[in-house]
Amino acid sequence: MIKEDKLRLHHKWSLEEEEQIQKLLETKDLEKAQIRREERELMVRYLQESALKAIASSLEKSAQLLRDTPNERKIDRPKIKSAPGTTILGWCRLIFTKKFVSKILEPTIHDLQEEYIEALGESRLGYAKWVAVRGYASFGVALFLGVTTGLLKRCFDAWRALNSG
Repeated sequence: MIKEDKLRLHHKWSLEEEEQIQKLLETKDLEKAQIRREERELMVRYLQESALKAIASSLEKSAQLLRDTPNERKIDRPKIKSAPGTTILGWCRLIFTKKFVSKILEPTIHDLQEEYIEALGESRLGYAKWVAVRGYASFGVALFLGVTTGLLKRCFDAWRALNSG
């Protein structure tokens, strides 16, 4: 089972690493920034895969217990292919700015994944599904508010530029 502390440390590390990358970009050291970003992505993928392997192992142990228990109803549990939000976050990284994704969208998805993994670790499949639905709704709200705020800011800046000149 993945502990909350490990996930929180990972999230904190990810934010600190992004700050370091931004500092490198500000100093125009693009090569080091790219290397650091690639290392960060590899670490994030490794940690996600580790979490999924731990979940799969826990589910396999539960399935083995069910197989070994006579006269009990056996439950078929689906295998997890990837943590919820992973694919949509990948698409958002292609569409939106790195700053918007790292400050607004990533924390929302990390919270969703953390709570989802915790629920699965406690064998609460129904609650885990509810967490996923609630997490996607939160993601949608964050995405809507972020995009709307960005558009309003651009409109205001354009209006101000037209009126000042």
